[in-house]
Amino acid sequence: MPIYVYTCQSCGTEFEELVFNAAAEQKIVCSSCQSNDVKRKMSTFATTTSESSGAGPSCATGTCPFAN
Repeated sequence: MPIYVYTCQSCGTEFEELVFNAAAEQKIVCSSCQSNDVKRKMSTFATTTSESSGAGPSCATGTCPFAN
């Protein structure tokens, strides 16, 4: 279930909404003025990595997060 960022076309407020499905997106209203004239913005997405994936700091490369 993605979280989308919306901008209200009536009052300019930006807000986020958790969208369960396409039908739920049709019912999104502004959190400030309750207008349904909202537009979804393009947004970035977040990813996570784990130490086992090989990404991030590494003691083998001299960037050990545990070194003093």
